[in-house]
Amino acid sequence: MSELLAERQRVALRDLTQLIAERSQLEQTLASNYENGRETAERDRNKAKKQLLERRESEIGEIDATFFARRDALAQRLKENLASFKARCTEALERVSDQAEEARENIQTRYDDKKWTIQSMREANERQADRDRDQGLRQLEKLRGQLDDLQAEAGEMLRHFRVSDPAARPKLPQDTEPPTRANLQAMIEEAQHILDVQWLRRGPWIMLKRMLGLGRGRIAGHGAAVLARVALGKRWCDQLVKETELEHDAARRRAVVQESQANQEARDKYEPALEQIDRNESMERARLEETLRTASESAQKEHDSALGKATAEYSIAHSTKTRELDELIAAAESICDRRLTLLRTERDNKWNAMAERWRSVFENLESTLADLFEARDASFPAWSELLDSKRPVPMSVPGGIPFGTLTLNWNLLKPKQPLDDRLPMPEDGPIRMPAFLPFPDRCSVLLKARDEGRTVAIQSLQSLMLRFLTALPPGKVRFTIIDPVGLGDNFAAFMHLADYDENLINGRIWTEPHQIEQRLTDLTAHMETVIQKYLRNQYRSIVEYNSHAGEVAEPFRVLVVANFPAQFTPEAARRLVSIVQTGGSCGVYTLLSVDTRSPLPQGFTLNDLEQLCTHLNWKDDGFAWKDNDLGNFPLKLETPPDDGMMTRLVQMVGERSLDANRVQVPFSFVAPRPEAEWHSDSRSGVMVALGRAGATKRQFMSLGKGTSQHVLVAGKTGSGKSTLLHALICNVALHYRPDEVVLYLIDFKKGVEFKPYAAFGLPHAQVVAIESEREFGLSVLQRLDAELRERGDRFRNLGVNDVASYREAAPNEPLPRILLIVDEFQEFFVADDRIAQDSALLLDRLVRQGRAFGLHVLLGSQTLGGAYTLARSTIDQMAVRIALQCSETDAQLILNKDNYAARLLSRPGEAIYNDAGGLIEGNDLFQVVWLEDDQREEILESIRAKADADPRYAHMRPLTFEGNAAAALEKNRQLAQLLDSATWTARQNRNEGATALAQAWLGEAIAIKDPTAAIFRRQSGSNLLLIGQDEESARSVLASAIVSIGLQQGPDARLFVFDGSNADDSQAMVLPQVTTALRPMATLVNRTALGTTFTELCDEVQRRLKGDSTDSAPRYLVIHGIQRFREVRKADDDYSFGRRGDRAASPGDQLVTLLRDGPPVGVHVLLWIDSLTNLNRTMDRSTLRDLGQRVLFQMSAGDSSNLVDSPIASRLGRNRALFTHDELEHPEKFRPYGPPSESWLAEVAAALARRCAIDSTP
Repeated sequence: MSELLAERQRVALRDLTQLIAERSQLEQTLASNYENGRETAERDRNKAKKQLLERRESEIGEIDATFFARRDALAQRLKENLASFKARCTEALERVSDQAEEARENIQTRYDDKKWTIQSMREANERQADRDRDQGLRQLEKLRGQLDDLQAEAGEMLRHFRVSDPAARPKLPQDTEPPTRANLQAMIEEAQHILDVQWLRRGPWIMLKRMLGLGRGRIAGHGAAVLARVALGKRWCDQLVKETELEHDAARRRAVVQESQANQEARDKYEPALEQIDRNESMERARLEETLRTASESAQKEHDSALGKATAEYSIAHSTKTRELDELIAAAESICDRRLTLLRTERDNKWNAMAERWRSVFENLESTLADLFEARDASFPAWSELLDSKRPVPMSVPGGIPFGTLTLNWNLLKPKQPLDDRLPMPEDGPIRMPAFLPFPDRCSVLLKARDEGRTVAIQSLQSLMLRFLTALPPGKVRFTIIDPVGLGDNFAAFMHLADYDENLINGRIWTEPHQIEQRLTDLTAHMETVIQKYLRNQYRSIVEYNSHAGEVAEPFRVLVVANFPAQFTPEAARRLVSIVQTGGSCGVYTLLSVDTRSPLPQGFTLNDLEQLCTHLNWKDDGFAWKDNDLGNFPLKLETPPDDGMMTRLVQMVGERSLDANRVQVPFSFVAPRPEAEWHSDSRSGVMVALGRAGATKRQFMSLGKGTSQHVLVAGKTGSGKSTLLHALICNVALHYRPDEVVLYLIDFKKGVEFKPYAAFGLPHAQVVAIESEREFGLSVLQRLDAELRERGDRFRNLGVNDVASYREAAPNEPLPRILLIVDEFQEFFVADDRIAQDSALLLDRLVRQGRAFGLHVLLGSQTLGGAYTLARSTIDQMAVRIALQCSETDAQLILNKDNYAARLLSRPGEAIYNDAGGLIEGNDLFQVVWLEDDQREEILESIRAKADADPRYAHMRPLTFEGNAAAALEKNRQLAQLLDSATWTARQNRNEGATALAQAWLGEAIAIKDPTAAIFRRQSGSNLLLIGQDEESARSVLASAIVSIGLQQGPDARLFVFDGSNADDSQAMVLPQVTTALRPMATLVNRTALGTTFTELCDEVQRRLKGDSTDSAPRYLVIHGIQRFREVRKADDDYSFGRRGDRAASPGDQLVTLLRDGPPVGVHVLLWIDSLTNLNRTMDRSTLRDLGQRVLFQMSAGDSSNLVDSPIASRLGRNRALFTHDELEHPEKFRPYGPPSESWLAEVAAALARRCAIDSTP
């Protein structure tokens, strides 16, 4: 889509207006700014120079002061350093002296202490020597005393014993041991012992010894010994005293010697230490003095270096600062020059920019005007040009919608101040340009008017509607028109759109309050869908969405309201504001005329709408644009064409919209890739895509999970329901193998929708019913019910409860999911009869129990309303709902009473998928894919080919019920087996001892069962009556019966055929061809031989009854059109009172005999008659009892009641018949066989010939 024309127009005119208004002021401002800037620059320069000079004086002075302060600081630091060094040196010297003195004192003290200790030790030794001497002398004195005592005691003893001669004493012992205190003590103790021994003997004996004088000599000896020892002891004592004195003297001398030696050692130890301390002190003082000298010299050098560096830095700083300030002064001059240059450049650039912008704005204006005119001429020409048949149909969305003309007058735009002559204003006349609405972003219009302005507003709305209609692609704009005052007359021409598509006009023009509220509610719901389902946060607007959506692009909606607020309730007014506010991004636009005389709804202000719309006010006989940018330009609204041209334009667009409304999403959008076909697994469910949801997504139908088990589909005629079913069936068949999903397809419609699936033998289909009968549908339900029971037994045997568990437990046993699809399912319930009741019960059971066993039901219908439908309780079990276009009632029935979204569906194939039981939150809008018939046939052909190539599926073909066509005898499987058999069934039965029974197959049952057959037993009543007006079907049934009997009975059996067909009947050759094929068993008897044949048969019956006949082979009499054989009618005298035996038996009598007596003996009659009236003419009522098997074609209700006690045959249609006999509880409806083909009859003839040849072989 091209850039929005309205926005370009707005920008161009706004820029032009602003630029003209600003230019004069800009030119004056530029001159003033330049002069002010020049003065400011020069003033700033002078000020800067003055400041720089002052700064130079100040900063140079600061540099000098800094240098001098630094120099003084260096001198002071040197002085302080020298003083510090000296002080520290002095302090160190003092500390060295103190330490040396302290060390000397310490050593001297220790030396003195040592000398004192030595002296003390000497004195102690001397004192100890004195003490030892004194103690020794005392001990010796004590010992002497003991000696004295011993001496006295010895003398006492001697005196006691009166021994007085000392000569008698013994000599002293030799001094063999040196005299020591110990030896002396021992000698004393020895002498004491001697005394003690002698004294111990004293006692009682002493007197005796005295008297006798005994032992006196011994005692004298002992006394002498003691005395001797005492004398020796005393001598020792004297000697020891001397020795003690000598030892004392020697000890004192040793003490003096030791003192001398210790003093010498102390001198040797301490005096050198004192000398070393003196030397160390001298050395340390010398070192400190040298350090002081070195540090002083270093400090002086450092001072000299720092002073030199400071002097150099001072010189550099001084020269640098001088140069810097000189440069700054020069820079100030340069800045001033540059500022002046920049001011001139800025002035020139701004003017040039303004000039460039001036030219750009005018170029843009010129380009915009050209584009506006080009767009108007291309997409919005004069009304008459739109009717040109050669004009191309619009296929894209325009960049705006024109609604009038704006006038651009240069004289009104010129400013009061003169402009620079270099850039003059245009001098040409006014320019009239088309005024565009900002479509598609914001295209709502509000026209406020009163009195005569209301008519002009209506005309403007009509014109805008026509522009929308003719500028957008056909079918891509839909109107909702509200005209409560004009009752639709203001927009009557647009009602012609309804002749082509009611959606283009939303059905009609709305006038009543409740209608208005409902239409606004519908638009709001549509916007909610667009925002929540389409745009979300992915697309900015519906236009962007449509660019990706392709076939499912959303049409634009235009709400047209005339004479607001007439008939608007407060709620409707609030909805209107919401639509205008949000509608732009959703493709919903509002064209609104306001009657300013009418009161507004309570609580509503127009300001809410005015801010959101292109606002036009009626003023001075015209509408003025209330807009800051465009309001100053005179506006003239476009007028619509006359009524005739408007009608033709509307009809032209309506006709073009017919094809445009067909949306076709290709089936390839949802189909699997070829390599993915038959690769889906159904154990967890069935999931296939049905169509396109939104711009890029696919809508899937998922069954088998949660409550999503069964599907209800509703859509009116032409809504795309059949297309949906075809897409579903084909996509299931492409995704899943035949052993993964099987289909049961029932179509109650009067059409052939499902016929291709039968024609191509879809391997997935178990049953395909076309134009199905209710009876056949019921039989399908019964079969599925039996399948549920059978699966239930299998599940219980394995202890599982779902398909996935079963397939896991028995991986080699296929268990496909079953999908039953019934179109127009309400046909089950069109009558309140047994079929309806049984169908309702079975459907309810399948729906409720099918989930666990992998059975899913899809029911489709055009409507869910009416009395004949499925019980609501069953419908409620079907959680998945697919709604196509339908009425509001059906929309609520299929979805929910509060969910009417389906009635807003506007095109075929547009549908709502809801898997939430119809609740509104489950709505998913999508477009069903389109599947062409040719493409569908190609798909089915490829699936059939794939199945034929796989032995597992090659035999899989559906059971087909084609209710709209006659059954094909060639497809009778039992008959085909007989045709292939080389023996006669009847002969084989007879050989085995069984009764030979012949089945005459009449047609295909309207049920899943074997074909309907009449069985001819050898019992009364075993005849067959065909009655009804359908001669063609009757002839075909008789032909199939003849062939059936001929292939079963042996070659001895005979069939006598009477063909009453008219010669001009197109099927007149059917029976002759059949009898020819069955020769010689079957014989086509000429009418003239009727009597003879009847007579022969009656005679044979009589012979068999009497037992006279040896021939028991069956005989069959076949009469087609017995009403045409007058010979067999009852004779008129049958009602007379004459005796019947008086006349010969007529063919009629013989027929009665054959009917009555023939069956028990193997003679049976098959006949067709066209009506009950003719039957009554042919035989009486008692004879009817012998026609025990009857086939009824369509007839009157009375005839049906007379024949089967029910009017059921009156409701039979084409290719339908009823078969009844006494053993049937209810008549069996079936589809009669059609006439056999000549080629097939040739095969029958060949088969019979082979059998006969085998029989003739010996």
